[in-house]
Amino acid sequence: MELLDKLFIWLPDGDRCDDRLDPEFDPALAAFIGLLQSGGGRLLIPRPDGRWEKTPTGFYHLFSELFLQVRGRCRFRFLKQEIEIGPGDLLLVPAGMVHEEEITSPDCREFRNLVLMATDHTPSLHLAWCPARDGKLPRIRRRLMLDGNAFYADLLKALPLARSGDSAETDRISRTLAAAALAKARLDLRDRPQPAERVYEPDPSVNPLSRQAKHYLADNFPTRFPDVPEIARAVGCTPNYLSTIFRQDYGMTLKEYLNQLKFDYACSMLESSSFTIPEIAFSCGFSDISYFTRKFRERFGRPPSSYR
Repeated sequence: MELLDKLFIWLPDGDRCDDRLDPEFDPALAAFIGLLQSGGGRLLIPRPDGRWEKTPTGFYHLFSELFLQVRGRCRFRFLKQEIEIGPGDLLLVPAGMVHEEEITSPDCREFRNLVLMATDHTPSLHLAWCPARDGKLPRIRRRLMLDGNAFYADLLKALPLARSGDSAETDRISRTLAAAALAKARLDLRDRPQPAERVYEPDPSVNPLSRQAKHYLADNFPTRFPDVPEIARAVGCTPNYLSTIFRQDYGMTLKEYLNQLKFDYACSMLESSSFTIPEIAFSCGFSDISYFTRKFRERFGRPPSSYR
């Protein structure tokens, strides 16, 4: 726990994190592997009530996520259960679990967690934080892509099965699986090519707020799809003003750009997964399947079913 207390205290200014944070990921993963192997911390898995169900405010993903709480506290609301996690805890959110997330630390700037996203094709590890004292929603600060394809997805899918019985043996097995996933992430990060030193010079013709809006979407995709008002709050302006300058800079409204991301992601899931069309639509932020189908046809010239 002492090591966890020292991690991710410093964050650079600006709208995105840089590669200087990379060295912090390895000791954090090592600390959680040690907790899992020693029986410390908690490895939590919600009850499977309401998987793949739609709700007005919650959302689910087509992949599992493993949350590693480094600092601060966070509450997860599922359909029939709430779980609050603190430093040293791990929480698995299986694919299809509708959930909402809220930071519960008194000073939300103390919040830090690492999230392993176990997609079949592009697994990743990201750091989430909160820049405001009274903030409630975590923001992704840094995402690193991992190798292994379905390796992580298969391990995290097995975790709930390993926990099917309540005994010391099932707890040991589930901890071993989680530790294996984190150990593989450490290896992937160590083998990751180091980026060459570079100087980033933003296009002076693009409004900084438009650029920050794109960065905010990139940092949240595909974990969640924030709406225009949320993006405007994140960059510090009104939704109308942001939509206006975004269109001037990129030739489309912010909502059009957001829908482009959603439909491109839906298309890739239709081509590469066995999930149903309603499941994919909902995971991309569309609660109305008729609207999704109509807009999909407008964009690609054919219905979603033709991608199967």
